[in-house]
Amino acid sequence: MGTFLEVNQQLIITTLASWDAVLDLQHLAAASSAGTSLEATWDAVWKVYLDFKWARQRLRLYGDGGSSRSPHAAEQPHSQQPQS
Repeated sequence: MGTFLEVNQQLIITTLASWDAVLDLQHLAAASSAGTSLEATWDAVWKVYLDFKWARQRLRLYGDGGSSRSPHAAEQPHSQQPQS
């Protein structure tokens, strides 16, 4: 067994090496989708989906029902034009 100084130095070296490994894993998790959880991803998706500006955009796109921009416009019956 070494002196107190040698043991303390080894402890510091081991601690620094483990910190480097943790930092490497954190960088990898930040750059890769493999480190993200499904719950966090869905929370982010729903946060954006329920945002006011996107709700307003969906209302403009689909909200009036009679518009030709509506995804169901082909299914809606057309009003009959009066014959002249």
